Amino acid sequence: MKLVRQVGWGRALLVLFLIWLLVLVLFAASPVFRVPSSPEADSHMTQRLARAFHDLEVLKRQNAELRSLFKDISVG
Repeated sequence: MKLVRQVGWGRALLVLFLIWLLVLVLFAASPVFRVPSSPEADSHMTQRLARAFHDLEVLKRQNAELRSLFKDISVG
């Protein structure tokens, strides 16, 4: 607190803002500096994505069937 009184609130807030901005920039730039993944990890991720898309298509079909069923029930 003594440092803040000596420097002044404006400068202390400016320093705090600059530190926050630096952390924000480093956080945003972290994917650029990340080590590239291995081919095995890429293959595993591709398999997981394919499975997820397959599951999504199954759920879409089930949703369409249920919607059709409810539509038939509400009409009839």
